[in-house]
Amino acid sequence: MRIALPPPNVTVHILHDDTLTQDNRDKFSYIAGRYGQLIKFYNVEKICAKEIEKISKLFANYKYLVWYSIGAIYRILSAQILSEDIEKIIYFDSDIIINLDINEMWQIPLGDKPLAAIASIENGSDPKTLILCKKGLIKPEDIFNSGVMILNLKRIRNSEQENIWAGINWLLENSDAMHFDNDILNYSFARWC
Repeated sequence: MRIALPPPNVTVHILHDDTLTQDNRDKFSYIAGRYGQLIKFYNVEKICAKEIEKISKLFANYKYLVWYSIGAIYRILSAQILSEDIEKIIYFDSDIIINLDINEMWQIPLGDKPLAAIASIENGSDPKTLILCKKGLIKPEDIFNSGVMILNLKRIRNSEQENIWAGINWLLENSDAMHFDNDILNYSFARWC
């Protein structure tokens, strides 16, 4: 006899700016509700206005920002945006389609590591071409893809803010680095994951 188990509770946290309309928030809420899941919205432009303004000013002349939106750094701010009782999250870029149960990812133990991610080399990328590798800062096999990550928010809140700002400052000093948030996150964490 096969017993259908209820799906595990999932709360989707959407980090957004003013461009996410109420109509689209309603649609997201409807879809989540149909599957018995929760969804929460965080307008990062309002919650982290000072940080966004500071980072926007810092990167005002970053030539590769035309390929990105400032929203690319929202995940970096997730530790301060989300409630203190949320100690771990699975992060997905907005262009990721998930058609498998993410519970297996949730079960990956992080220990005291700030995050877990897939090595870029596993995705068929050649990280040797990245500035971080060319400058010998990070080994090619340690470069990760920041589009899907498990973040240890507790660790990030407690001890990693300096690393994040070191990554932001490194990017500001290396105008030839073209991968914005991915470069910041790899500079900040690849050596410690």
